[in-house]
Amino acid sequence: MNMEKNDKGCILRPSIFRPVTIGYAMSMDEVTGVYTREDISSFGFLFSDSYTLYDSVYAKTSMQEETALKILKLLSDKSKFDILYLTSKQACYGAQLAQKLNLTTATVSYHTSEMVSCGLLKLEKRGNRIFYQAEKSQVESLLSYLKQSFIG
Repeated sequence: MNMEKNDKGCILRPSIFRPVTIGYAMSMDEVTGVYTREDISSFGFLFSDSYTLYDSVYAKTSMQEETALKILKLLSDKSKFDILYLTSKQACYGAQLAQKLNLTTATVSYHTSEMVSCGLLKLEKRGNRIFYQAEKSQVESLLSYLKQSFIG
């Protein structure tokens, strides 16, 4: 269906590549700043007897094995584990972590960048310092994944 000929401004079509996905876009005339079309939404649906809507949503929201293994590998390093522990109690900046853990700031920077990349830490810039805080929701996701995988 061509959007230019569609007076509703909306397309609904099945999709197996992006199940249960909603997209939203608006067209705006760059010169006048006026919206030239109604809102456009895109919904994806997956049709299968063996792959349900629940499976699709669950797969998008739960931790995957690859992520869990990466986090567990990171936390096997005592320094990274200690950083996560300290930042779960209060936000800390790099020099504080280095002093408390008797590490160099370069080592702390290396550890924290890995932990941020897998979602274990979040950053907050305050003035000229970057504070690290444990991302407790990611830790909870890991614990939930482990419980589901091993306990049931």
